[in-house]
Amino acid sequence: FLAMPPAAAAEFMGEVHKVARAVKEAFKCDGVNLVENDGTAAGQTVLHPHFHIIPRKEGDGLIKLPASAKDMISEDVAKPLQEKLVETLNPKKPLRKARFNKVSIIKPTSGNLNFCLKVLEEPKEVESSAGKFFEVHCADASGSVVVSLRDTQKDIVKKDATIVLRNAGIKMIKGHIRLTIDKWGKVEAAEEPLEGEPETSTEKNVSGTEYVLR
Repeated sequence: FLAMPPAAAAEFMGEVHKVARAVKEAFKCDGVNLVENDGTAAGQTVLHPHFHIIPRKEGDGLIKLPASAKDMISEDVAKPLQEKLVETLNPKKPLRKARFNKVSIIKPTSGNLNFCLKVLEEPKEVESSAGKFFEVHCADASGSVVVSLRDTQKDIVKKDATIVLRNAGIKMIKGHIRLTIDKWGKVEAAEEPLEGEPETSTEKNVSGTEYVLR
């Protein structure tokens, strides 16, 4: 019975209810026991879902159940049992696997993108009128791109590491694409290895294309 799909079990119980009412009326009994043995440890010998509908008369002594406990169990004992049951009834949903964008889809107008990338080299310091920053060549299986990093972001970006960029944006440097991570984004070490081999060919380097911006 417990192995049945919930909808089938609900329909089955509707039939049990109908037959139990008929038994009580047909045999003019004072009550009925509905017994379902699920599993051999519970006494099940016929291995398909079925209920025993047992007509009862007052004082027949046919089935004797253990006496009810005189005292309720304490809250300290009941609480962990309740929590375990609630946890079983409401299982945590498994975390969905992160979905990443492919480097090959990057355009000058792209934004709010997530990537899982292999670091191909050590970050290189770059001086500009806006101050010091770092650039590093990274790739996934679809292509490669240059990532611009602030000093506070470069420490986890080491050669051969796999990193995750969240909410990455695009900055154009002299007509070439750079991936950047502002205060709304994040750079972190990847929990899983890169899927596939990094694409390092020159023609698949999206930062190698020069754009004429208007």
